[in-house]
Amino acid sequence: MLLGCKDDPLIHRNVARPNIILIIADDLGYDDLRIYNPSGLETPQLELLAREGIALKNAYVTAPVCSPSRAGLLAGMYQQRFGYYHNFSQDVPKGIQGIPVKEKLISEFLKECGYINGLIGKWHVGSTVDFHPLNQGFDYFYGTLDGPLNYLPQGSPDLIETSWKPVTRDNLEENFIPVKDFNYLTDEFTNRAIDFIDEHKEDNFFLMVSYTTPHDPWQTVAKYYNQIEISDEPKRVRRIYLSMIKALDNGVGMINSKIKELGLEDNTMIIFLSDNGCKGTGPNICNPQQTFRGYKGTVNEGGIRIPFIIKDNSRTSVELEGIAHKNISSLDIYATLSEHFGLKPSRLDGQPFFEDEPRNLFWKYYSTAAVLAGSHKLMRIGRDFELYDLDKDPRESYNIINQNAHLTDSLKLILNKWEQPLPSPKWPL
Repeated sequence: MLLGCKDDPLIHRNVARPNIILIIADDLGYDDLRIYNPSGLETPQLELLAREGIALKNAYVTAPVCSPSRAGLLAGMYQQRFGYYHNFSQDVPKGIQGIPVKEKLISEFLKECGYINGLIGKWHVGSTVDFHPLNQGFDYFYGTLDGPLNYLPQGSPDLIETSWKPVTRDNLEENFIPVKDFNYLTDEFTNRAIDFIDEHKEDNFFLMVSYTTPHDPWQTVAKYYNQIEISDEPKRVRRIYLSMIKALDNGVGMINSKIKELGLEDNTMIIFLSDNGCKGTGPNICNPQQTFRGYKGTVNEGGIRIPFIIKDNSRTSVELEGIAHKNISSLDIYATLSEHFGLKPSRLDGQPFFEDEPRNLFWKYYSTAAVLAGSHKLMRIGRDFELYDLDKDPRESYNIINQNAHLTDSLKLILNKWEQPLPSPKWPL
């Protein structure tokens, strides 16, 4: 099992504890932001955060959809190790819809290390009492246990929305208590985050701000909608989508500014990332000038390579720039924080951000699996294989498998070795 602070308190007694703010966007694509694509949206606050830290160019999540991606991040290990391959449907028993309680989540680890932990926003890794955030290391929760949630109470006259309306639940809560009245949800989550920081400015805190933005339902309000200059009515859906990202950007800026205002900047690590790529089904909301092939739901780069920004004033600009093009995974967040406390991440699959040891990254989703070794990515789709050199071909346009038999065989063995011990999915495909 993973050692924690309670197992060896002498290790962490004299370790300075940084505050940690983990901000997660929902379905935000790599190409949605000008930071990554010149045709992307201008997001001044995210761009400021990147200047103050670093925007990683080769950062990945462990799954191309929301729930398993979050499970891997929270557990610090490939979620397939505990049978968590896909989102769960409504017919899956709630008693198995979550990360096994025997796994020590990043929130539980940090709680042992003396942190006050808050979760604002989306959970989506279990809705029973056992899987509830307040029983998984968090001291405060304001948000939703499930996926899609309306951004304002139903029937609100202030809502600007599209006709694309997925099934949503009005299950916003604060520490088990249902919440019926709220402001535009992205702003509400931001304000709750600010309140948490204010309340715990004298504590060591871990704050996870898990926005539902820009996941559908695509809904916005005038103050953000009017910031997007798209006049063509058929493009109204994309205008709403981009305005939702504006709300997200505003929230990130308010959180960053609050940390500065309180004099906590030098002792606070801010990490921003998305849980998967842009949603390419339904109305056309994604940037038409895509850097990568694929969208949410695929293990092509467009589904798993994501925006990822780190601001850590304890690191020099040279150190931060040194990882800008490194293959980094969301798994590495847990490993990095474990290393900070001098604790060996025995069961974790991640690697500390600044460790130079070569390693491979893996994916398995429905009938597709992949391994990334350096710049070479081998994908298995059904029984067929594809091989790409992402340095030369980031769009995965040229399958070079026939020209690289030795490398292909080697990567097949590596992928097979990773897959062999994995259990079957806990719920059917």
